[in-house]
Amino acid sequence: MVAEQFPWVRLIRNQRNRGFAAAHNQALRRASGRYWLVLNSDAAPLPGALRTLVDFLDVHPGMAVVGPRLRYPDGTVQPSRRRFPTLATLFLESTQLQRFSPSNPVLRRYYIADRSDDEPQDVDWLVGACLCVRAAAGQQVGLFDERFFMYSEELDWCRRFRAAGWRIVYVPAAEVIHFEGGSSRLDLAARPALSGQQTALRGKVARRLGRRGAARVPRAGVCHASGGRERKARTRLTRGRTPGAPTSDRQRSAQCIARVILFVSGEYPPDVGGVGDYTAHLRTGLANLGWPSRVLTRKQVGRWDARSLLWLLRTAPGGGIVHIQFQAGAYDLLGDVCLMPALVRVFRARTRMVTTFHDTREPYLFPRAGRRLRQQAVRFLARTSHAVIAADQRDLVEIGGQSPRHHRVPIGSNIACAPPPGFDRQAYRSRLGLGPNTLAVAYFGLLNASKGLDLLLDAFELLLDRRPDTRLLLLGGGVGASDPTDRATADRLRSRLERLRAHVIATGWLAAPDLSAHLLSGDIAALPYVDGASPRRGSLLACAEHGLPIVSTLPAAPEVEPFIEAVAPDPTALTAAVLRIDADPGLAARRRETSRAFAAQVTWPSIAAAHVRIYQRLLYSRT
Repeated sequence: MVAEQFPWVRLIRNQRNRGFAAAHNQALRRASGRYWLVLNSDAAPLPGALRTLVDFLDVHPGMAVVGPRLRYPDGTVQPSRRRFPTLATLFLESTQLQRFSPSNPVLRRYYIADRSDDEPQDVDWLVGACLCVRAAAGQQVGLFDERFFMYSEELDWCRRFRAAGWRIVYVPAAEVIHFEGGSSRLDLAARPALSGQQTALRGKVARRLGRRGAARVPRAGVCHASGGRERKARTRLTRGRTPGAPTSDRQRSAQCIARVILFVSGEYPPDVGGVGDYTAHLRTGLANLGWPSRVLTRKQVGRWDARSLLWLLRTAPGGGIVHIQFQAGAYDLLGDVCLMPALVRVFRARTRMVTTFHDTREPYLFPRAGRRLRQQAVRFLARTSHAVIAADQRDLVEIGGQSPRHHRVPIGSNIACAPPPGFDRQAYRSRLGLGPNTLAVAYFGLLNASKGLDLLLDAFELLLDRRPDTRLLLLGGGVGASDPTDRATADRLRSRLERLRAHVIATGWLAAPDLSAHLLSGDIAALPYVDGASPRRGSLLACAEHGLPIVSTLPAAPEVEPFIEAVAPDPTALTAAVLRIDADPGLAARRRETSRAFAAQVTWPSIAAAHVRIYQRLLYSRT
């Protein structure tokens, strides 16, 4: 069947059952690629599970083996984390004694019942139903020990990885359904042979224990039949503690990913503005890679002033990361946030400070503070941070030039291209009052002075003279939740919009699916930013995600210039660019493709992985 229906599979035909370890070694010797997947025939990965394991290994170079959370077919969790067994485990686990005391301290320790299975963690070994293994590590320590016919081979393998200094990590974000015992139940004839082999192995274990004593437990594995069903029993496989290995569960956990990230954000939970959405997406991506986080926000400190510094000093994780999401308006235009890294470095010397600049706008500070002083406050924030992140290279230059501490990490779209189920573009356009020949120019964003809406409305009036059947889709268009200057700008713009209301479709805030449908209903996106097109603009990424031809303004950042139609910040130039794309279907199609290509370059998993690399460099460079 395999040869006929899956001819692309490299099929190895054995004349006899060589056992789990030996058969896997046959395949692993022929394998190529960075990673090996050991997947039992009775295990079924859920969607995204394997990609999660691969991403985890990509960003954690010290890990040799990662394994998923296993579930029974009914959805309940199947314990798969283990500590190395002790002498007591050998005589309790999977024996009649376990039936009388299933929750005794020995077995609770063995099954790691004292730690939650909802977070990634270093373990001694993992059940081998599904393991993703770094090929370089496997080549270093060798393949499975073929003396194990079935069961315990993964325990021996993990012991050798640990002895060589590699890590074994449990990743609950990846999930696999495991029909436990499905493989051994198929081969009824093999049961007596397995049972005899395991009985002999148990005798060898007992004899070696007698010679060496209980302090050093032998490298062996035991499996026996109980009640007509094979069950696993493992022995401790270590010959002594690995030099430099953690000596307690707390150290072992800290060695893994228990470095909590504390985000400091002026806008969170996600509100009418982009920084909260950015933080939420980044936290999700980091959690999937095993880096938990929490957020210090205005809901806790009430107002961003000197009290917020005291809150930060109380909650900053010692030896961890504090990551500031800086946008001056989100902190009430006060400058206290600029002092945070310097104070944390004094009072929490082991904590590492990271700042992401969502813009480089200067804070207000205090009356009569000149612009030079306000610029110095922003640069002081960058200079006292251990690492600085920005999406636009120009921002990094403005806050201090090139430095190894400076990192350009793009942002992703906060709005996925995911319209409501059954979305039909023509029907949706009809609901909005857009005819087949109507030109729908989409604007997405807040009524913010930096977005260039005055310029857009000037151009739109010119556009109506040239093409009367044009509508402006004003998507979002609300007032930001954090920047106090947005309200004055909005009040001024609304009077202009009132005069054009017959030609403007203003939606206000929209849920993500409806916003996605509106973007897909547009023909061209017009985003005339005052400071030019930039890769830190989430609204630009959202329009690109939905494949809209984008007209924006100069100066455009080098990262986005190839993907947009960038014109001078002039109403006539903006109008001409929109009409040029509208009149040329070929140009419009090319611009749609370039928009999608731009959006495809940045995904939230890749953004999270880039942050992990920065965090790792900060946390581990001291050693």
